[in-house]
Amino acid sequence: MAEKIYEDSKGNKYVKDDNGNLFITYAQQENQTENICIAGFKEGDYGIWLEGAPYRLEGDKIATKDGKKEASKSEILELEENKFLEEEERIKDGFLWIYAGEKIKFPEEEEEQKEETQEGESQEDKQEQSTTKTVAAGTNTSNSSQSKSETQESDKQESEESSSPTSSGASGSKLYVCAGAKLKCNQGDKEGALKVVAPHNIKMQGNLVATIMDNKPMANIQPFGKCKSMANPTVAAATAANKGKLKPMPCIPNIVAPWTGGKPDVKVAGNPALLESSKLTCAYAGIIKITDPGQDLVKG
Repeated sequence: MAEKIYEDSKGNKYVKDDNGNLFITYAQQENQTENICIAGFKEGDYGIWLEGAPYRLEGDKIATKDGKKEASKSEILELEENKFLEEEERIKDGFLWIYAGEKIKFPEEEEEQKEETQEGESQEDKQEQSTTKTVAAGTNTSNSSQSKSETQESDKQESEESSSPTSSGASGSKLYVCAGAKLKCNQGDKEGALKVVAPHNIKMQGNLVATIMDNKPMANIQPFGKCKSMANPTVAAATAANKGKLKPMPCIPNIVAPWTGGKPDVKVAGNPALLESSKLTCAYAGIIKITDPGQDLVKG
């Protein structure tokens, strides 16, 4: 099969062979080029999409692949969930850098979510009012001892059924993890940080609570300086060009699975809460651990 050559606006060429390896020829000044190979390339690695990018940049607008949603860059960047685009310069030099699994939120989705939230709150208010009337009626027909017993039983049941991390109090052994937590990868040379960009407002000591799904490269997991793992294709290629002497290269986390060791019985936005003992695995043989959970009060 003939290899297909892709070329971007800067003249860089991309060739993917039948084994899934991607060969990139970077155009440099004075007609010089630099070559690099990414073994086992998958769409979205390093933010590179040869085909099937979920979003595209059209002048001053960002649109979905199918064109059903689009909005100006300024409108999209106004949404908190999309701050990583601006903070990490994901829109730069006419390119939109998006990694596999990342999601850009559009303004219309924000409005839909607000409407759903308001509708849900309205239903909860109605249920609360109904419950209050029922309790009041029951109080009039029961003695004070029975009422006290029922109240205690109700409080106990609510405590057992609660899914809020704060309900666990400090009786557990592991701290919950929040935005701003410090991370360490055994293949990197610098400490990283955890960002939480989530559709909830559950906080501890002023920071958003993290879940096992806060595992997206760049959006949640920041780089760890330079990577030394030979499982990283850029490190392997640089080391080979350096006559076999290890040459660490800039870390670009490649995370394909959620955190392990979360709190399955305590859910935040439908996902298990993250604990300080949780671990994350990078596809380049990196093991990421939490060195500082971002809060020192609530345990699970």
